[in-house]
Amino acid sequence: MMFVAQSNVWGSEVNEQKIIQVIAMTFEDIEMLIGMLEILAFMNDYAKKLIGKYFVVELNSIFGLLSKLKDLNKEYAQLEYQDMLKEIDRLEKKYKFRFIRDKIAAHKDSNIDLKSYINIWNAINYISLNEYWTMFVTHVDKVLMKYYPNEKKIYFLMRQQPLEGAIATTSKGNEYIPFFGFEIIGCPQGRGLVAGHR
Repeated sequence: MMFVAQSNVWGSEVNEQKIIQVIAMTFEDIEMLIGMLEILAFMNDYAKKLIGKYFVVELNSIFGLLSKLKDLNKEYAQLEYQDMLKEIDRLEKKYKFRFIRDKIAAHKDSNIDLKSYINIWNAINYISLNEYWTMFVTHVDKVLMKYYPNEKKIYFLMRQQPLEGAIATTSKGNEYIPFFGFEIIGCPQGRGLVAGHR
Protein backbone atom coordinates (compact mmCIF):
# COMPACT_ATOMS: atom_id res chain seq x y z
CA MET A 1 0.00 0.00 0.00
CA MET A 2 1.25 3.47 -0.77
CA PHE A 3 -0.37 6.81 -0.13
CA VAL A 4 0.39 9.90 -2.19
CA ALA A 5 -1.29 13.24 -1.71
CA GLN A 6 -1.08 16.68 -3.22
CA SER A 7 -0.22 19.54 -0.89
CA ASN A 8 -3.67 21.13 -1.04
CA VAL A 9 -5.50 18.07 0.33
CA TRP A 10 -3.96 18.15 3.81
CA GLY A 11 -6.19 20.86 5.25
CA SER A 12 -9.94 20.92 5.81
CA GLU A 13 -10.73 23.25 2.91
CA VAL A 14 -12.89 21.71 0.19
CA ASN A 15 -11.23 21.75 -3.23
CA GLU A 16 -11.30 19.64 -6.37
CA GLN A 17 -8.28 17.53 -5.44
CA LYS A 18 -9.67 16.80 -1.96
CA ILE A 19 -13.00 15.70 -3.48
CA ILE A 20 -11.22 13.41 -5.94
CA GLN A 21 -9.11 11.95 -3.14
CA VAL A 22 -12.26 11.11 -1.15
CA ILE A 23 -13.91 9.65 -4.28
CA ALA A 24 -10.86 7.39 -4.63
CA MET A 25 -11.23 6.31 -0.98
CA THR A 26 -14.91 5.58 -1.59
CA PHE A 27 -14.00 3.52 -4.66
CA GLU A 28 -11.63 1.54 -2.46
CA ASP A 29 -14.41 0.99 0.10
CA ILE A 30 -16.75 -0.27 -2.62
CA GLU A 31 -14.05 -2.55 -4.02
CA MET A 32 -13.69 -4.01 -0.52
CA LEU A 33 -17.47 -4.61 -0.33
CA ILE A 34 -17.33 -6.30 -3.75
CA GLY A 35 -14.56 -8.57 -2.46
CA MET A 36 -16.66 -9.42 0.59
CA LEU A 37 -19.63 -10.28 -1.63
CA GLU A 38 -17.41 -12.58 -3.70
CA ILE A 39 -16.25 -14.37 -0.54
CA LEU A 40 -19.87 -14.66 0.66
CA ALA A 41 -21.10 -16.15 -2.63
CA PHE A 42 -22.38 -19.27 -0.85
CA MET A 43 -23.61 -17.56 2.33
CA ASN A 44 -27.29 -16.91 2.91
CA ASP A 45 -28.99 -14.25 0.84
CA TYR A 46 -29.60 -11.93 3.80
CA ALA A 47 -25.85 -11.58 4.44
CA LYS A 48 -25.31 -10.57 0.81
CA LYS A 49 -28.20 -8.11 0.80
CA LEU A 50 -26.98 -6.59 4.07
CA ILE A 51 -23.60 -5.85 2.48
CA GLY A 52 -25.47 -4.63 -0.61
CA LYS A 53 -27.31 -2.16 1.61
CA TYR A 54 -23.99 -0.58 2.63
CA PHE A 55 -22.92 -0.65 -1.01
CA VAL A 56 -25.93 1.63 -1.69
CA VAL A 57 -24.72 4.06 1.01
CA GLU A 58 -21.27 4.27 -0.59
CA LEU A 59 -22.76 4.78 -4.06
CA ASN A 60 -24.75 7.68 -2.65
CA SER A 61 -21.52 9.09 -1.19
CA ILE A 62 -19.99 9.14 -4.67
CA PHE A 63 -23.00 11.06 -5.97
CA GLY A 64 -22.70 13.59 -3.15
CA LEU A 65 -18.99 14.09 -3.84
CA LEU A 66 -19.60 14.57 -7.56
CA SER A 67 -22.29 17.13 -6.71
CA LYS A 68 -19.67 19.07 -4.71
CA LEU A 69 -17.22 18.78 -7.60
CA LYS A 70 -19.71 20.34 -9.98
CA ASP A 71 -19.86 23.42 -7.72
CA LEU A 72 -16.12 23.93 -8.26
CA ASN A 73 -15.87 22.93 -11.94
CA LYS A 74 -18.40 24.88 -14.01
CA GLU A 75 -17.66 23.09 -17.29
CA TYR A 76 -18.22 19.73 -15.62
CA ALA A 77 -21.45 21.07 -14.08
CA GLN A 78 -22.80 22.00 -17.50
CA LEU A 79 -21.69 18.90 -19.41
CA GLU A 80 -20.82 15.53 -17.85
CA TYR A 81 -22.67 16.15 -14.60
CA GLN A 82 -25.92 16.73 -16.51
CA ASP A 83 -25.40 13.48 -18.42
CA MET A 84 -24.87 11.66 -15.12
CA LEU A 85 -28.09 13.12 -13.68
CA LYS A 86 -30.05 11.72 -16.63
CA GLU A 87 -28.50 8.29 -16.09
CA ILE A 88 -29.19 8.39 -12.34
CA ASP A 89 -32.79 9.41 -13.01
CA ARG A 90 -33.17 6.36 -15.27
CA LEU A 91 -31.66 4.05 -12.63
CA GLU A 92 -33.69 5.58 -9.80
CA LYS A 93 -36.92 4.83 -11.66
CA LYS A 94 -35.88 1.17 -11.76
CA TYR A 95 -34.26 0.64 -8.35
CA LYS A 96 -34.95 3.62 -6.04
CA PHE A 97 -31.55 3.51 -4.34
CA ARG A 98 -32.03 6.99 -2.86
CA PHE A 99 -35.18 5.75 -1.13
CA ILE A 100 -33.30 2.65 0.06
CA ARG A 101 -30.47 4.80 1.42
CA ASP A 102 -32.85 7.15 3.21
CA LYS A 103 -35.21 4.53 4.65
CA ILE A 104 -33.16 1.45 5.62
CA ALA A 105 -29.46 1.94 4.84
CA ALA A 106 -28.11 5.25 6.20
CA HIS A 107 -31.24 5.66 8.34
CA LYS A 108 -33.84 3.22 9.62
CA ASP A 109 -37.31 4.68 9.32
CA SER A 110 -40.43 3.05 10.71
CA ASN A 111 -42.86 4.86 8.39
CA ILE A 112 -42.74 2.39 5.50
CA ASP A 113 -45.09 -0.51 4.91
CA LEU A 114 -44.32 -4.19 4.43
CA LYS A 115 -44.68 -4.04 0.64
CA SER A 116 -42.09 -1.24 0.49
CA TYR A 117 -39.71 -3.35 2.58
CA ILE A 118 -40.15 -6.25 0.17
CA ASN A 119 -39.52 -3.95 -2.81
CA ILE A 120 -36.43 -2.51 -1.14
CA TRP A 121 -34.84 -5.89 -0.43
CA ASN A 122 -35.71 -7.13 -3.92
CA ALA A 123 -33.98 -4.07 -5.42
CA ILE A 124 -30.71 -4.89 -3.64
CA ASN A 125 -29.13 -7.47 -5.93
CA TYR A 126 -26.09 -8.05 -8.10
CA ILE A 127 -27.68 -6.61 -11.24
CA SER A 128 -28.84 -3.33 -9.69
CA LEU A 129 -25.62 -2.75 -7.72
CA ASN A 130 -23.48 -3.54 -10.75
CA GLU A 131 -25.50 -1.23 -12.98
CA TYR A 132 -25.02 1.74 -10.64
CA TRP A 133 -21.36 0.90 -9.96
CA THR A 134 -20.52 0.55 -13.67
CA MET A 135 -22.21 3.88 -14.37
CA PHE A 136 -20.17 5.66 -11.68
CA VAL A 137 -16.89 4.00 -12.69
CA THR A 138 -17.41 5.01 -16.33
CA HIS A 139 -18.44 8.54 -15.38
CA VAL A 140 -15.59 9.16 -12.95
CA ASP A 141 -13.03 7.77 -15.40
CA LYS A 142 -14.32 10.07 -18.15
CA VAL A 143 -14.19 13.11 -15.84
CA LEU A 144 -10.70 12.28 -14.58
CA MET A 145 -9.36 11.76 -18.11
CA LYS A 146 -10.76 15.10 -19.27
CA TYR A 147 -10.17 17.41 -16.29
CA TYR A 148 -7.89 15.67 -13.77
CA PRO A 149 -5.42 13.27 -15.43
CA ASN A 150 -2.78 13.89 -12.75
CA GLU A 151 -5.24 13.07 -9.96
CA LYS A 152 -6.26 9.93 -11.81
CA LYS A 153 -2.65 8.75 -11.71
CA ILE A 154 -2.11 9.68 -8.06
CA TYR A 155 -5.36 8.47 -6.50
CA PHE A 156 -6.57 5.72 -8.81
CA LEU A 157 -3.78 4.20 -10.89
CA MET A 158 -0.81 4.26 -8.51
CA ARG A 159 -2.58 2.24 -5.82
CA GLN A 160 -3.12 -0.56 -8.33
CA GLN A 161 0.55 -0.85 -9.33
CA PRO A 162 3.16 -2.92 -7.49
CA LEU A 163 6.34 -1.01 -6.76
CA GLU A 164 9.79 -2.62 -6.83
CA GLY A 165 12.30 -2.00 -4.07
CA ALA A 166 12.13 -1.09 -0.41
CA ILE A 167 9.44 1.31 0.65
CA ALA A 168 9.63 3.28 3.88
CA THR A 169 6.65 2.71 6.13
CA THR A 170 5.41 4.33 9.27
CA SER A 171 3.94 2.54 12.25
CA LYS A 172 0.27 2.98 13.02
CA GLY A 173 1.33 3.66 16.60
CA ASN A 174 -0.65 2.91 19.71
CA GLU A 175 -3.69 4.88 18.53
CA TYR A 176 -4.77 2.18 16.05
CA ILE A 177 -7.14 -0.42 17.51
CA PRO A 178 -7.67 -3.56 15.36
CA PHE A 179 -11.21 -4.94 15.08
CA PHE A 180 -10.50 -8.23 16.92
CA GLY A 181 -7.47 -7.08 18.91
CA PHE A 182 -5.03 -8.35 16.28
CA GLU A 183 -4.24 -7.32 12.72
CA ILE A 184 -3.66 -9.42 9.61
CA ILE A 185 -0.25 -8.43 8.24
CA GLY A 186 1.82 -9.62 5.29
CA CYS A 187 4.63 -12.14 5.77
CA PRO A 188 8.15 -11.44 4.48
CA GLN A 189 8.67 -12.35 0.83
CA GLY A 190 4.90 -12.50 0.35
CA ARG A 191 4.51 -15.99 1.85
CA GLY A 192 0.94 -15.50 2.98
CA LEU A 193 -0.78 -13.79 5.85
CA VAL A 194 -0.32 -13.98 9.59
CA ALA A 195 -2.19 -12.49 12.50
CA GLY A 196 -0.11 -9.88 14.26
CA HIS A 197 -1.13 -9.48 17.91
CA ARG A 198 -0.93 -6.07 19.51
